[in-house]
Amino acid sequence: MSGAEAILVLGVISSVVAIVDGTKQVYDAASNAQGLPEAFREVAGRLPIVKNILGSAERNIRDGHVDEAACKSMKPLIDRCKVSAETLDGIFQKVLPADDATRWVRYVSAAKTLGKGGGVETLMKGLLDDVLLIASKHGMETARADQVEQLKKAIEELSAISHSIPDSELDETSITNNNFGNGPMTNNNVSGNQKFQANFGSGEQFQAESQVFHMNNEQIKEPRYYAQVQHFSPASAAPRESYLQRKSEEEILAHLAFDGMHERYDDIAEAHKQTFGWIYRKPELKFVDWLKAGKGIYWISGKAGCGKSTLMKFLFADPRTIESLPEDIENTLISGFFFHDRRENPLLKSQEGLFRAIIFSILYKYRQLIPITLPKRWETARDNISAGMGTLEMRRWSIVELKETFKSIISQTRLRLHLFFIIDGLDEFSGRDQDIIDVLKSLLPASNDSLVRVQLCVSSRPHLAFEQSYLQSLHIKVQDLTADDIKIYVETKFSDVRQLRELLNDDPFTTKLLIKEILSKAEGVFLWVTLVVTSLVDSLNSGDDLKTLQARLSFLPAGLAPLYKHMLEQIDPFYHRHAGQMFRIVQTAVKPLSPLAMSFAEDDPREALSKGSILSGTDIAERHIKVAKRLKARTAGLIEVRLIERDPSENQFRSQDDASLKLKYEQLVETPWKTSRVQYLHLTVKEFLCSDRVPVWLANQMLLTAAAHIDIIVCCLRQFCTTRSLHLSNYNHTNTSLFHKLGTYFSSMREGIIFVMMFHAREAERLTGTSQLAYLEVLDSLITEICATEIGEWKHWHWHWTLPRYGDWSEPTGWQSDYIAYLTAVGMTRSVIDKFERGYNPVKKRGRPLLLYATCNLAPDFYYDDFERDAFDPIIVEHLLKRGCDPNQLFTSEHVDDVRDEGTRTAWESVLLQVYLRFCGDWPHSRGVDHYVSDFDQHREFMRELKLRWLKIIELFLRYGANAAQSVYHEVRRRHSRTATKRSGLFIFNKVFADFDDPLVILIRKQMIAKGATEFEKDMLESKSKLRHIPVFGKALAARRDEKRK
Repeated sequence: MSGAEAILVLGVISSVVAIVDGTKQVYDAASNAQGLPEAFREVAGRLPIVKNILGSAERNIRDGHVDEAACKSMKPLIDRCKVSAETLDGIFQKVLPADDATRWVRYVSAAKTLGKGGGVETLMKGLLDDVLLIASKHGMETARADQVEQLKKAIEELSAISHSIPDSELDETSITNNNFGNGPMTNNNVSGNQKFQANFGSGEQFQAESQVFHMNNEQIKEPRYYAQVQHFSPASAAPRESYLQRKSEEEILAHLAFDGMHERYDDIAEAHKQTFGWIYRKPELKFVDWLKAGKGIYWISGKAGCGKSTLMKFLFADPRTIESLPEDIENTLISGFFFHDRRENPLLKSQEGLFRAIIFSILYKYRQLIPITLPKRWETARDNISAGMGTLEMRRWSIVELKETFKSIISQTRLRLHLFFIIDGLDEFSGRDQDIIDVLKSLLPASNDSLVRVQLCVSSRPHLAFEQSYLQSLHIKVQDLTADDIKIYVETKFSDVRQLRELLNDDPFTTKLLIKEILSKAEGVFLWVTLVVTSLVDSLNSGDDLKTLQARLSFLPAGLAPLYKHMLEQIDPFYHRHAGQMFRIVQTAVKPLSPLAMSFAEDDPREALSKGSILSGTDIAERHIKVAKRLKARTAGLIEVRLIERDPSENQFRSQDDASLKLKYEQLVETPWKTSRVQYLHLTVKEFLCSDRVPVWLANQMLLTAAAHIDIIVCCLRQFCTTRSLHLSNYNHTNTSLFHKLGTYFSSMREGIIFVMMFHAREAERLTGTSQLAYLEVLDSLITEICATEIGEWKHWHWHWTLPRYGDWSEPTGWQSDYIAYLTAVGMTRSVIDKFERGYNPVKKRGRPLLLYATCNLAPDFYYDDFERDAFDPIIVEHLLKRGCDPNQLFTSEHVDDVRDEGTRTAWESVLLQVYLRFCGDWPHSRGVDHYVSDFDQHREFMRELKLRWLKIIELFLRYGANAAQSVYHEVRRRHSRTATKRSGLFIFNKVFADFDDPLVILIRKQMIAKGATEFEKDMLESKSKLRHIPVFGKALAARRDEKRK
């Protein structure tokens, strides 16, 4: 042991261990815990876990196994543990010693001083969370694997128990009546300020939902009370109801949120000090007057790079915004959405993303609106959670549902609201300008009598549609107002940067002329000024004098596009090949790569086919630095390494109430490198590279798109091999105890390394027509190796690394999915055939037949990524059938809405059901075309091509022996009823392809009729009784059994 930090940490750990030990002794010394909630026993039983793990940590520090940096980063956690331990000990000391009926009163009194969250189970869970971080982070890893598992289990168990004290008891205005004894008791909730009444004893207890009390005023000396009791339920109903409500709220909010919802906000540069304040100060802009009016739209326009987004971020964060809003409505919310035209996250540039973000921000703060604005989802969530199943359905949000939800928020009559939305980058919306203008109009209440007031501050480039719509509204042009701001920025730079400051001191007259020329050429574009000032600093670092600087500045063109072209033309020709590779990778990547991944771009791609060794933190840091230098030299700074403020998977969008959200774990871990990504300097760089102004050498390089996809696969696979981390940018998450949480796999499959690799492998195969199996074999081998523990822990469900992209979806053990099944499902035809030719026999695959993967989504109705949608390939189907796969093979159906016995659905039956749902969707509550496809998918040519593929698949099935007379069952479950329908394959075929003009339709219809197919549909089952929730793969359903009996 050495170092001041280690000594401080040791002192606090010893103190916490002593406090925890004393708390346990207080509990053990008490003869019993009568009159107190079960939570006291649960907490006391877990105190030794804290003592043991902190004891291990203490020994490791004393033995010198923990360095000074780790001790420093651990100090805030240990301090927090001490506060939690002291608070718990205080409650135990106050409540336990006296064994009498006043224990509950003393507990309530103690908890009230802490407010909501003051229950002993909540305090203990917070303590255990911090101890878990200490045990598994900071380079310590002091606890044994079994201790960490014991700790995680304790946290889960504490999270599951009911609150020991309802939040209503912690309300200062509440009146609490407590009855103690052993006879039957009744708990009464009455009118007035009384929130809760509790009885404690061994007798049977009931909770009254509503009562009315009357007092006989004529007999004051002997007042009598008459109770009208209406509804009774067990006394535990109140905490249970609170739990259901909270969990339902969390589930719905989690489904509204999406990865990277605040990504663009974090990406925008902070406003330079002393800039943009004019918007509040200048009365002629009427911005403050508009804020005070509390309604309407204010448009902020400006050309590219002038600082519109920075201004919008400034308005969002500046307290003067909310201070200027009207005070007549108490409930005021400032939230926003920042459109961003980034390929990897289409929600950032869509109507769906806008509505989900603003609805989330409203319902996150005003959760009482969730049941009345999303009643169906609320009911589903409550039912599933009540049945102990969680939320099984993660249905994709439709635009119609989102619009109706927002409309219900602004038309509800329970809560007066002032909603102030800052919406940036309308020109980056993926649809037509007029479409987003119409959407914004729909956000405003239709009536002035509405209880909800909405204000919109929007920004965009001055496109014609925006000018026609907003020029009559209040508006400003940013580039006309930033001259003073640019001057402040430049002068500050000349004062702060040593080289420029020396220049100013040596020759102030010439330097001021230099500044004046910068301002005159800037044309109000902040980004141009930033690039020019950076260029001048680089020139000074190269030894240039003031005269050379003047010549350099005069040579730099005005305007961003001419400046970009000039910068690219200055790149050393020796670097052109690698510069082109870097630009291609950034332009093509579905998600920004990390500096570590980019560092492998120049290496031999064959190195990715070996697993390699894990890099140290120092090695990673060195590669980060090297990449930053290479980007500056090879791309003229137009591509940069950008620090990530928080994990992109952190869902909660910024509102002014949550503006300080930070990473929970990563900020506590010090590494030699910072979490970052490689991206364009500005969106205008991406736009420039798509123009005809790009230098010829780079334009030719950018055409090699297929090579870019393969480069990205290689870079990501090398990163994965050298870090063993599934995260794309945050390599802290390696193979530790936290790594084996299922959420890690969900995240990696949906937006991490695996997602990026699979996306680009499919694109590379599509463009080159060649198999990518060699890379995928390495990926499968490595993930299977490092995830062996996780796979072994699954007893009732089969786990495979390709599955977590579906969120809550888990497949049964019997399916036995592997990565070949996944490649089949997403249409990677060449790689699948390559595997067949290497000896893989599809007929011998255990579990679910590959024919089902080739024709049906793994998790019907669940959200899945665009590149996986409608990926069915008739070529794979034909190869499977040629190699002996049976279209009439029986297997367990994959969907809860099917009327079936286990093992009674064939691949052919699933094909018919899939194609019907995909194109018709007119069965009750099934998802039709509007729910499955995006606006792009509904394009006529795409839909025709998709139907043609399905025709070919149907023809192949019939050619290889599918039962033409097949019937298809489909069941729809509602809360209180279920319905089932039986339809013939010919009915489905005629329904789907009724208006499809192709010779194959006539041929298939004739074949089906010739083989005995008939056309019919009929209802099989209708029940009005309330159904018990049945697991996805439960027992056989009644309808099929009844039919067999008949």
